[in-house]
Amino acid sequence: MAMNKEKATSVLDKTISTSMFYGHSLSEADYAYFQSLFDYLDIYNNPIKLAFYYTNYLKDQQDLETVRREQTKAVRKLIEEYGSTLDNEAKGKNLLHKLLLEERVGIYELENAW
Repeated sequence: MAMNKEKATSVLDKTISTSMFYGHSLSEADYAYFQSLFDYLDIYNNPIKLAFYYTNYLKDQQDLETVRREQTKAVRKLIEEYGSTLDNEAKGKNLLHKLLLEERVGIYELENAW
């Protein structure tokens, strides 16, 4: 088997200012993906914004708040879990608050996705 000698092009760039996510379950199965990405982008020290999008998959307008609440819990858990992997325990514990205070994390409804 021959190795391709062309240089691989990375889809990641350290100059990214906003990273948008849609279609992830944000469950523990996704944590390794997010840990790699967050480590690469160094989200604690760099001014990158994280935007998490969701759709109202329940379709009923009264269920919109339920879906938003589920998404908010999942994002919170993801960031707290990532924070627990940081070398500095104090930084890990305050990561979510830091992102919120600096307006670097948001959860948004993606309307009319279909």
